[in-house]
Amino acid sequence: MLELVVVVALIGILLVIALWKMAGYVREAERVAVLTLEGEIRNVLVLEMAKRILNPGGPTVLALAHSNPMALMLETPINYLGEIDGDAAKSVPRRHWFFDVDIKRLVYRSGGDLTGSQATQDISYDIRIAYTDRNGDGDYTAAHDRLLGVRLHRLGGEGWLRTQDRSALNRGPNLGSRYPGRRHESAG
Repeated sequence: MLELVVVVALIGILLVIALWKMAGYVREAERVAVLTLEGEIRNVLVLEMAKRILNPGGPTVLALAHSNPMALMLETPINYLGEIDGDAAKSVPRRHWFFDVDIKRLVYRSGGDLTGSQATQDISYDIRIAYTDRNGDGDYTAAHDRLLGVRLHRLGGEGWLRTQDRSALNRGPNLGSRYPGRRHESAG
């Protein structure tokens, strides 16, 4: 009987250690997935901007500001829930994307960690028009100002999305990285 207790205890300890180690990989996979989708959205915005510049009779580049970038994608991620407003946004589950129509921002609700000890974090994205305001009026005017581009501006998530070193994967949950992240600021 004592041998059975020892075996069960050892198996339990090994399972806890395995889950502890896997938590770092789950966090890293989620982080990389979010950063990859960010890159895809940026590419879609560049293509859409070029399309709108080349088609002067259609929608303007200015109409992209504060719009839903997922509406421009050919395929949205499986964890994108669509456009959501008000109280429904509060009940969006972890690891899901949605466009909050009240604040006109794309939002990703992070998953925390496997142990549940790390709180979820909402990372929101805003589309901004970057331009040089040559006439100083504070608004983009095609006839006077210089268009620099359309930018996906991340609001929040700097600590969670920063570049991680490979050894962080083996540290277990709730241990941060030693490398600072890049901020993506937009002009104008």
